[in-house]
Amino acid sequence: EGKLLLSLGQKDKPGRAANQFNEPTDVAFGPGGEIYVADGYVNSRIAQFAKDGKFVKSWGKKGKGPSQFRIPHAVSLDSDRRVLVGDRENRRVQVFDREGTFLEQWKDIGAPYGMVLHKDRVYLADGVTGTIRVLDKQGKLLNRWETKDKSKDTPHGIHVDSTGAVYVAFVTGNKVQKWVAK
Repeated sequence: EGKLLLSLGQKDKPGRAANQFNEPTDVAFGPGGEIYVADGYVNSRIAQFAKDGKFVKSWGKKGKGPSQFRIPHAVSLDSDRRVLVGDRENRRVQVFDREGTFLEQWKDIGAPYGMVLHKDRVYLADGVTGTIRVLDKQGKLLNRWETKDKSKDTPHGIHVDSTGAVYVAFVTGNKVQKWVAK
């Protein structure tokens, strides 16, 4: 019906306080309705909220080490109660527990501009190389394909529907493309 149910942050008031963001990039939801926001471009953090929108905590800062980010651009939650963060400019995925404790990182997976989980598979849209990567829950590469066809189109967002079809939104090229398994 289009009725606003919850709003986080303050319009036109960027910041790092509990009720502020500064250029957030993605949002994910836990099984209990908890909310995780990738507050990416400026704040380089993950902000966690209860399902009613009450601020719980945040973690992360700018940098290259564990629990540090250079544009946390994508966030997803897996079935093992872990928070996966696509750390775009560090070209890795960092894995945390739901309290924000660093568990591990996956390197050599490209620059995750977009990331989604489907049936315990992680789908990454690498906006630098134009590659879509499919990883298992340990970060191991299972499959990959190129989206570029001699163009400069940059894959940015990614989603997998209930049938397993993969949709990729491009920040350049003004399009959305769909792939299905052969």
